[in-house]
Amino acid sequence: MKLRTVLVAMMAAIAPLSCARADGFIFGFTGSSIVGPVGTQQLIINGSITLNATATGWYNNDGLHDAANPNYIASTGSENDFFVFNLSSLTGITITSATLSLFNPPNSFSGTGSNVYSNFDVTTPISTLEASHNDGGLIFDDLGSGTLYGSVPVSAADNNTNVNIALDADALAALTAAEGAQFAIGGCLSSPATACALSSVPGPIAGAGLPGLIFASGGALAWWRRKRKAQQISLTQKSKT
Repeated sequence: MKLRTVLVAMMAAIAPLSCARADGFIFGFTGSSIVGPVGTQQLIINGSITLNATATGWYNNDGLHDAANPNYIASTGSENDFFVFNLSSLTGITITSATLSLFNPPNSFSGTGSNVYSNFDVTTPISTLEASHNDGGLIFDDLGSGTLYGSVPVSAADNNTNVNIALDADALAALTAAEGAQFAIGGCLSSPATACALSSVPGPIAGAGLPGLIFASGGALAWWRRKRKAQQISLTQKSKT
Protein backbone atom coordinates (compact mmCIF):
# COMPACT_ATOMS: atom_id res chain seq x y z
CA MET A 1 0.00 0.00 0.00
CA LYS A 2 1.40 3.42 -0.96
CA LEU A 3 2.37 5.85 1.83
CA ARG A 4 -0.15 8.45 0.63
CA THR A 5 -2.96 5.88 0.87
CA VAL A 6 -1.86 4.93 4.38
CA LEU A 7 -1.84 8.58 5.51
CA VAL A 8 -5.28 9.25 4.04
CA ALA A 9 -6.66 6.19 5.79
CA MET A 10 -5.17 7.26 9.14
CA MET A 11 -6.55 10.80 8.80
CA ALA A 12 -9.99 9.40 8.01
CA ALA A 13 -9.79 7.29 11.16
CA ILE A 14 -8.85 10.30 13.29
CA ALA A 15 -11.94 12.39 12.49
CA PRO A 16 -14.59 10.37 14.36
CA LEU A 17 -12.27 9.78 17.30
CA SER A 18 -11.44 13.47 17.63
CA CYS A 19 -15.12 14.34 17.88
CA ALA A 20 -15.32 12.33 21.09
CA ARG A 21 -12.76 14.56 22.82
CA ALA A 22 -14.44 16.86 25.31
CA ASP A 23 -12.39 19.97 24.52
CA GLY A 24 -10.40 19.38 21.31
CA PHE A 25 -7.94 21.06 18.96
CA ILE A 26 -7.48 23.76 16.32
CA PHE A 27 -5.13 23.78 13.27
CA GLY A 28 -5.12 19.97 13.29
CA PHE A 29 -4.25 19.18 9.66
CA THR A 30 -1.85 22.04 8.92
CA GLY A 31 0.90 19.90 7.42
CA SER A 32 3.56 17.40 8.41
CA SER A 33 7.21 16.54 7.91
CA ILE A 34 6.10 14.61 4.80
CA VAL A 35 3.74 17.03 3.03
CA GLY A 36 5.10 20.35 4.37
CA PRO A 37 2.99 23.28 5.63
CA VAL A 38 -0.62 23.86 4.55
CA GLY A 39 -2.02 27.32 3.80
CA THR A 40 -0.62 30.62 5.04
CA GLN A 41 0.65 31.82 8.42
CA GLN A 42 1.04 35.58 8.30
CA LEU A 43 1.68 38.62 10.43
CA ILE A 44 -0.09 41.67 9.01
CA ILE A 45 1.42 44.97 10.16
CA ASN A 46 -0.48 48.27 9.93
CA GLY A 47 -3.05 46.61 7.67
CA SER A 48 -0.77 46.54 4.63
CA ILE A 49 2.59 44.90 5.41
CA THR A 50 2.35 41.11 5.23
CA LEU A 51 5.08 38.89 6.63
CA ASN A 52 5.02 35.12 6.12
CA ALA A 53 6.14 32.90 8.98
CA THR A 54 9.68 31.57 8.57
CA ALA A 55 9.03 28.68 10.97
CA THR A 56 5.99 27.03 12.53
CA GLY A 57 5.54 24.05 14.82
CA TRP A 58 4.22 22.63 18.08
CA TYR A 59 5.45 21.16 21.36
CA ASN A 60 3.45 18.62 23.29
CA ASN A 61 3.20 18.47 27.07
CA ASP A 62 5.89 15.77 27.20
CA GLY A 63 8.32 18.26 25.64
CA LEU A 64 8.48 16.64 22.20
CA HIS A 65 9.11 18.73 19.08
CA ASP A 66 10.22 17.77 15.56
CA ALA A 67 11.98 20.60 13.72
CA ALA A 68 11.06 19.02 10.36
CA ASN A 69 7.33 19.13 11.10
CA PRO A 70 5.65 22.49 10.28
CA ASN A 71 2.27 21.42 11.64
CA TYR A 72 0.95 23.95 14.18
CA ILE A 73 -1.81 22.15 16.03
CA ALA A 74 -2.90 23.57 19.38
CA SER A 75 -4.96 21.33 21.63
CA THR A 76 -6.28 21.70 25.16
CA GLY A 77 -3.61 20.48 27.54
CA SER A 78 -1.63 18.53 24.93
CA GLU A 79 -0.01 20.77 22.28
CA ASN A 80 1.01 24.42 22.16
CA ASP A 81 2.15 25.99 18.89
CA PHE A 82 4.52 28.73 17.72
CA PHE A 83 5.29 31.01 14.78
CA VAL A 84 8.51 32.83 13.88
CA PHE A 85 8.67 35.95 11.70
CA ASN A 86 11.58 37.89 10.21
CA LEU A 87 11.16 41.61 11.00
CA SER A 88 14.25 42.76 9.09
CA SER A 89 12.07 44.82 6.73
CA LEU A 90 10.44 46.75 9.59
CA THR A 91 13.29 49.00 10.67
CA GLY A 92 12.12 52.49 11.60
CA ILE A 93 8.41 51.73 11.13
CA THR A 94 5.83 52.90 13.65
CA ILE A 95 3.67 49.86 14.34
CA THR A 96 0.10 50.84 15.08
CA SER A 97 -1.66 47.51 14.49
CA ALA A 98 -0.82 43.85 13.99
CA THR A 99 -2.92 40.81 13.15
CA LEU A 100 -1.83 37.17 13.27
CA SER A 101 -3.62 35.37 10.43
CA LEU A 102 -3.47 31.54 10.48
CA PHE A 103 -5.07 29.15 8.01
CA ASN A 104 -7.21 26.41 9.55
CA PRO A 105 -7.83 23.63 6.97
CA PRO A 106 -11.06 21.63 6.64
CA ASN A 107 -11.85 19.43 9.68
CA SER A 108 -8.98 21.00 11.63
CA PHE A 109 -11.12 22.15 14.54
CA SER A 110 -12.73 19.77 17.00
CA GLY A 111 -14.12 21.01 20.28
CA THR A 112 -16.99 22.24 22.39
CA GLY A 113 -17.71 25.45 20.53
CA SER A 114 -16.57 27.39 23.61
CA ASN A 115 -12.83 27.14 22.95
CA VAL A 116 -10.48 30.12 22.96
CA TYR A 117 -7.16 30.32 21.09
CA SER A 118 -4.67 32.65 22.82
CA ASN A 119 -1.24 33.98 21.90
CA PHE A 120 1.65 34.78 24.23
CA ASP A 121 5.18 36.16 24.24
CA VAL A 122 8.06 33.70 23.79
CA THR A 123 11.19 34.04 25.93
CA THR A 124 12.90 30.89 24.59
CA PRO A 125 15.76 31.78 22.19
CA ILE A 126 14.51 31.27 18.63
CA SER A 127 17.33 28.90 17.67
CA THR A 128 16.37 26.73 20.64
CA LEU A 129 12.66 27.02 19.87
CA GLU A 130 13.13 25.79 16.30
CA ALA A 131 15.34 22.81 17.18
CA SER A 132 14.09 19.24 17.71
CA HIS A 133 13.57 18.25 21.34
CA ASN A 134 12.44 15.37 23.49
CA ASP A 135 12.98 17.39 26.68
CA GLY A 136 11.27 20.69 25.87
CA GLY A 137 8.68 20.79 28.64
CA LEU A 138 9.69 24.31 29.64
CA ILE A 139 9.30 25.45 26.04
CA PHE A 140 5.78 23.98 25.96
CA ASP A 141 5.03 26.04 29.08
CA ASP A 142 6.57 29.17 27.56
CA LEU A 143 4.32 28.99 24.48
CA GLY A 144 1.14 29.03 26.56
CA SER A 145 1.96 31.46 29.35
CA GLY A 146 3.52 34.84 30.06
CA THR A 147 2.38 38.09 28.49
CA LEU A 148 -0.91 37.69 26.64
CA TYR A 149 -0.81 39.17 23.12
CA GLY A 150 -4.35 38.38 22.01
CA SER A 151 -7.11 35.78 21.94
CA VAL A 152 -10.11 34.78 19.87
CA PRO A 153 -13.00 32.31 20.26
CA VAL A 154 -12.75 29.41 17.79
CA SER A 155 -15.27 26.86 16.59
CA ALA A 156 -16.15 24.61 13.67
CA ALA A 157 -17.08 27.75 11.74
CA ASP A 158 -13.33 28.42 11.50
CA ASN A 159 -12.69 25.28 9.43
CA ASN A 160 -11.31 26.02 5.94
CA THR A 161 -10.70 29.68 6.70
CA ASN A 162 -8.13 31.96 8.32
CA VAL A 163 -8.27 32.55 12.06
CA ASN A 164 -7.39 36.21 12.66
CA ILE A 165 -6.11 37.37 16.05
CA ALA A 166 -5.82 41.11 16.64
CA LEU A 167 -2.66 41.63 18.72
CA ASP A 168 -2.76 44.01 21.67
CA ALA A 169 -0.59 46.91 22.87
CA ASP A 170 1.90 44.59 24.59
CA ALA A 171 2.42 42.75 21.30
CA LEU A 172 2.85 46.02 19.40
CA ALA A 173 5.52 47.13 21.88
CA ALA A 174 7.32 43.78 21.57
CA LEU A 175 7.18 43.94 17.76
CA THR A 176 8.59 47.47 17.81
CA ALA A 177 11.43 46.35 20.08
CA ALA A 178 12.17 43.41 17.73
CA GLU A 179 12.29 45.45 14.50
CA GLY A 180 15.19 44.31 12.34
CA ALA A 181 15.37 40.91 14.06
CA GLN A 182 13.31 37.74 14.45
CA PHE A 183 10.10 37.57 16.46
CA ALA A 184 8.33 34.51 17.90
CA ILE A 185 4.82 34.16 19.22
CA GLY A 186 3.29 31.18 21.04
CA GLY A 187 -0.26 29.85 21.09
CA CYS A 188 -2.51 27.59 23.12
CA LEU A 189 -6.12 26.40 23.14
CA SER A 190 -8.32 26.51 26.21
CA SER A 191 -11.89 25.54 27.04
CA PRO A 192 -14.23 26.22 29.97
CA ALA A 193 -13.01 22.94 31.47
CA THR A 194 -9.31 23.14 30.53
CA ALA A 195 -7.00 26.15 30.81
CA CYS A 196 -3.70 26.40 28.95
CA ALA A 197 -1.81 23.64 30.74
CA LEU A 198 1.70 23.27 32.08
CA SER A 199 3.87 20.42 30.80
CA SER A 200 3.56 16.99 32.37
CA VAL A 201 7.33 16.47 32.28
CA PRO A 202 9.25 19.78 32.48
CA GLY A 203 12.78 19.52 31.19
CA PRO A 204 15.83 21.54 30.17
CA ILE A 205 15.53 23.67 27.05
CA ALA A 206 19.20 23.70 26.10
CA GLY A 207 20.40 21.31 23.42
CA ALA A 208 18.89 19.73 20.37
CA GLY A 209 16.89 16.95 22.04
CA LEU A 210 16.21 13.94 19.83
CA PRO A 211 17.38 14.79 16.29
CA GLY A 212 15.78 11.75 14.75
CA LEU A 213 12.31 12.39 16.17
CA ILE A 214 9.71 11.97 13.39
CA PHE A 215 5.96 12.49 13.62
CA ALA A 216 4.81 10.81 10.42
CA SER A 217 1.46 12.43 9.79
CA GLY A 218 1.41 15.68 11.76
CA GLY A 219 -0.04 16.96 15.00
CA ALA A 220 -3.52 15.44 14.89
CA LEU A 221 -2.12 11.93 14.46
CA ALA A 222 0.21 12.38 17.44
CA TRP A 223 -2.74 13.53 19.54
CA TRP A 224 -4.81 10.53 18.40
CA ARG A 225 -2.03 8.06 19.23
CA ARG A 226 -1.80 9.39 22.80
CA LYS A 227 -5.58 9.16 23.14
CA ARG A 228 -5.57 5.55 21.90
CA LYS A 229 -2.76 4.63 24.28
CA ALA A 230 -4.66 6.10 27.22
CA GLN A 231 -7.77 4.13 26.20
CA GLN A 232 -5.77 0.89 25.97
CA ILE A 233 -4.24 1.43 29.42
CA SER A 234 -7.69 2.09 30.85
CA LEU A 235 -9.10 -1.09 29.32
CA THR A 236 -6.15 -3.11 30.63
CA GLN A 237 -6.66 -1.77 34.14
CA LYS A 238 -10.35 -2.59 34.01
CA SER A 239 -9.66 -6.17 32.87
CA LYS A 240 -7.49 -6.69 35.96
CA THR A 241 -10.23 -5.68 38.37
